[in-house]
Amino acid sequence: MMDRPIIGLNNESNLLSHVISIYKVLQQENGMEALKTDSPDVQILVDKLHISPIQAVLFSLVLNIQNDKSVSIGDVAKSIKTPSLMILQYQKDFDSLVEKRLFRVYQGYPGRATSYTAIGENALKTYRVPKDVIEVLTHNEEWKPQQRKDLTFEDFFGVLDDLFEQRINETITFDTLKFEISHLLIENPHLEFVEKVKAFGLGDDDWMLLLIICNQVVDEDQNVSYQTINSIFDTRGHGIRIWKRLVNEKTKLQELSLIENANYEGLGDSQYFTLTEKAKDDLLGEISTINLMVKKPKGWISFKDIKPKELIYNESEREKILRLQKLLDKDQFQNVRDRLEANNMRLGFACLFSGEPGVGKTEQVLQIARLTERDVIKVDISETKTKWFGESEKRIKEVFDRYRGLVKSAMNSQENIPILFFNEVDGIFSKRQVINGERTGPAQTENAIQNIILDELENLEGILIATTNLTINLDDAFERRFLYKIEFSKPDKDSRKAIWESMVNDLSDNDAGILADEYDFSGGQIENIARKRAIDMILTGTTPALEDMMSMCRDEKLVKDTSKKIGFGV
Repeated sequence: MMDRPIIGLNNESNLLSHVISIYKVLQQENGMEALKTDSPDVQILVDKLHISPIQAVLFSLVLNIQNDKSVSIGDVAKSIKTPSLMILQYQKDFDSLVEKRLFRVYQGYPGRATSYTAIGENALKTYRVPKDVIEVLTHNEEWKPQQRKDLTFEDFFGVLDDLFEQRINETITFDTLKFEISHLLIENPHLEFVEKVKAFGLGDDDWMLLLIICNQVVDEDQNVSYQTINSIFDTRGHGIRIWKRLVNEKTKLQELSLIENANYEGLGDSQYFTLTEKAKDDLLGEISTINLMVKKPKGWISFKDIKPKELIYNESEREKILRLQKLLDKDQFQNVRDRLEANNMRLGFACLFSGEPGVGKTEQVLQIARLTERDVIKVDISETKTKWFGESEKRIKEVFDRYRGLVKSAMNSQENIPILFFNEVDGIFSKRQVINGERTGPAQTENAIQNIILDELENLEGILIATTNLTINLDDAFERRFLYKIEFSKPDKDSRKAIWESMVNDLSDNDAGILADEYDFSGGQIENIARKRAIDMILTGTTPALEDMMSMCRDEKLVKDTSKKIGFGV
């Protein structure tokens, strides 16, 4: 029923309790005329929401009767047995509540969102209090709506990206998305982008689709797939209908040459769509195309933010690391590239760091980056995998597409080429899978991803460093494509002693030698003990003795050896 007050509140007083009190008075006293707008309940809402007394009353009415859909002025009047004209006289107050983002307005009929082209027309309006406002009331907080007027081009797309992200994560409905984006366009008419979108005269689906694709391009992701479209539009059937129109080239966006099939290695890809180059220049001219391509991607680490850290290795590893570090020095690196190019050889450098966990592979990548003043783009392979067929391959392609743009930009500006860092590639670089004699299902997807990476490694022009815990299962095709391969073994006794002394400054030479001799630890394990020791010193105010540290070392091992100890402790 429309006139049932909101429920589910606890006994603690919050702003919602004042909303309910206002509603009850209106019901009991037969309408608006009986309510005293200077009542304590009204004044509290006035102070917290920064609205007028009559707006506080209207707000309370709508929130109490909205339930699971928006309500009209007629619904509001009916709930308190008041003529509709009595409520209609407060139309400007309704509009003010919309402007302050305390109401979301819908047009057409209850529950249906307005379109960009319909706003301002004399269609039936309905209203609803959004969830974020209700959250503020529940926690007795002051309402401070996000400012979305007179935005810069970058801030406009920042808000747009946030709205699409909320929709993909299903924290807002499609109706709410349409409403918010419609008002975002209306509130920023000064932007050339907004003027051009409006001038196209697009229907609801087409202008939403255009904004989705534009946002993807600005947000580094050049292509749009069916999964993206389907996750944003309100129903699966809606997304399918739009996708069919795209595939069959039936959209006005294609008629206007605004979008086209994505291109990969010279071939059109029917599974992805992007802006045409003309559309990029025309619509997104406020951000240059090269800036779109070189926008810092997720996982970006500036070499200036990497803290120095002393790493100690066995002699053979140390020599290989120093050789690689010397190669990546800016002047030396360019000299080598020039020589390779003169001899028609590949210009890229792919490096593989292997070894068990804790031996310092990841940290060494960062330290090389710091010392050679190269930024890092760290890629988490697990984040490139999705349940959607074809989506994982797309994400891997995008990683390399963005990196190529960064390499090109660095070369043009004579800056250091960044390092593309693939961390823990055990699963993706493993031998290609065959299931029941055929590469199908998950194996087919894994193999497709591997083929993309193999092609990219073959044509690499920058610097890629990958780390793996296991090399025994490494596919031969990957192994051949790594020019430098460094295996990080556990530190020998002398190196362990040096690590103990480096990690624990006040450790005596004798104690460091005992710990190095007794425990066959990696650098990561020694660092764990050093941290435990530091915490223990803070908690107890005393310096742990050698026996205390040996106890910590024994606890560091997850599997205990119950047999008599001979040689190394476990």
